[in-house]
Amino acid sequence: MSEKKTSVISEELQASSGIAKYVPKSKRSKGDDEVIFLRLDKEVVRQFRILSAELGKSQKELGSEALNMVFARYGKPQIA
Repeated sequence: MSEKKTSVISEELQASSGIAKYVPKSKRSKGDDEVIFLRLDKEVVRQFRILSAELGKSQKELGSEALNMVFARYGKPQIA
């Protein structure tokens, strides 16, 4: 009987299919990082990726910038 891995599982969203997949422990980010999953239209994801490439910023950097803008708008500390 094969044993399914159920301990600390990190998932990564595949934007093209909207299906989460298992990410091996060796590939997971280190530190206090957490993952947020958002279900977005394909065109939104496509535009986000293109903008990221055009600006030479990682998607994580661009996402953090966006979150900081939302935090500022609502009077919260910009901690992303």
